[in-house]
Amino acid sequence: MSELNSVLEKYAAMVNRQIEEYIPRTGQPVTLHQPMWELLDRGGKRFRPALTLLFCKAVGGQKRRALPAAAAVEILHNMTL
Repeated sequence: MSELNSVLEKYAAMVNRQIEEYIPRTGQPVTLHQPMWELLDRGGKRFRPALTLLFCKAVGGQKRRALPAAAAVEILHNMTL
């Protein structure tokens, strides 16, 4: 199980960096960015984007090319809560 946790943590860090590129913490308008980050900062394992990256790897794709889609999956999931 520790290998899976290690992969999930690695992918979560990658996805978090990608999300911060799309949604800057200090972006304008603050009334939009602040509530988004309140949701995104609640934590979680980032399991959905990890699955996206794992499926990409399974079919021979490149993680760096799938990373924007993985981040989008997490953003969409959080914004629909």
